[in-house]
Amino acid sequence: MGVRVLICIVAASLLVVPAASARPPVVAKSASKLSKKEMELKKKLRFANYLALVERDYRGAITEFEKIAKKDRKHVGVRLAIASSYGKLNEWPQAVKVLKKLTTLAPKDRKVWHDYGQALLKAGDGVKALGAFDTSLKLDQRYAPALIAAGDLIYQQYRSNRDTTLKGRVLELYRGYLKHTHVKKGHESERIERTLAELSDGPAAAAFLDAK
Repeated sequence: MGVRVLICIVAASLLVVPAASARPPVVAKSASKLSKKEMELKKKLRFANYLALVERDYRGAITEFEKIAKKDRKHVGVRLAIASSYGKLNEWPQAVKVLKKLTTLAPKDRKVWHDYGQALLKAGDGVKALGAFDTSLKLDQRYAPALIAAGDLIYQQYRSNRDTTLKGRVLELYRGYLKHTHVKKGHESERIERTLAELSDGPAAAAFLDAK
């Protein structure tokens, strides 16, 4: 269990859109209660963390994370870290491959579907990406990372054709993001507020926010 806590830490550090996992927190075992196998995995994880977070040797980190994944074939966190490392290398098709398999391993994990959507989007498949974001939101309609990801994608579509149905969906998603995000102030929240003002009240309202 201690190994899994460390895996969650590195996955959160590496992921494309940082977000809290849907999985509950795990209480780590003390070193004296870890089995020999768990101690070995913990040592491998520390080395993988070092490669990813200190050396930024993502290729090497992937190799080490994969060794851990072979020992625990059902753990989600280590596979998120592998996909994230591929993302750091800008190898999005590989990240998509890892995350696609992960959606079958953890089909009810909102974060897995969100990260799958992000990887698909980076790989150039906006249609499938939106489907993944929608699945994430079906699992948790208040999940802020999926709300903003889906909102941004649909907003780009709206700007291309000015479809009022799309506009309504963007407003719904962006308002949901502002309601449920834990980051009430900052660049992203300000950007969303400005876009909402422009969509609701026109460019003049957005200009007014810019002038404040």
